[in-house]
Amino acid sequence: NAFAYNGNEQTFMTIASDAGYTASAGSTLKATDAGTYNVTLQLKDKTNTTWSDGSVKDKVYTFEIWKAPLFVQVKNKITSVGDAAPDLKNAGEGTDYTFLRAPMGGDKINVSLNYAATPDMSQEGTTAIRANVTGQNIETYDVIVAEGTLTVVPDDSPEPPLYAMT
Repeated sequence: NAFAYNGNEQTFMTIASDAGYTASAGSTLKATDAGTYNVTLQLKDKTNTTWSDGSVKDKVYTFEIWKAPLFVQVKNKITSVGDAAPDLKNAGEGTDYTFLRAPMGGDKINVSLNYAATPDMSQEGTTAIRANVTGQNIETYDVIVAEGTLTVVPDDSPEPPLYAMT
C-alpha cells in the first residue's frame, strides 16, 4: 500500500479489538512523514487459529508514504546594461518565485535565490537565477526547481544632446 505525503497522519491499518490478531511491538499503523513502514501482525491464539493460508507465522506488511512534489518557479528578471544586478537577498513568494504546488499541511518552506555566476552588468547577456529550498519537513518533498533568468538588455535611454558653444 502506498500513500502520498499530505502533511497529515495517515493510517495504514486499523485493527478491531475483537480481531484474532494484533500488531507486534514496533509496528507502525499510522505515520505522517514520507518513508517506508512495516507492520507485523501476529495471531493472538496460534494453537486454535490460522491465517487464511493455513499458517500461524507472523505476517509482515509494508506501506510507504511517497514524497510530495514541491514545484518552485523562479521568476525572470530584466534590467539594463549599467544598472545594478537585482538584489536576491530578500526573495519573496509571488514577486521573486512562486510555488506551482504549495507545501502541505502548513509546512514552512524557505526559498533563497542566488545567481549561477556573477552577472556582468556592463554588457547584454543572461545569467541563471537558482533557488535553494529548505525548511520544515523538506525531506518529505521531492523538490523540483525551474530556474529563472536575469536578462541584461541595452540601455535605451536617449543620450543627452550635445551643444556647441559658438
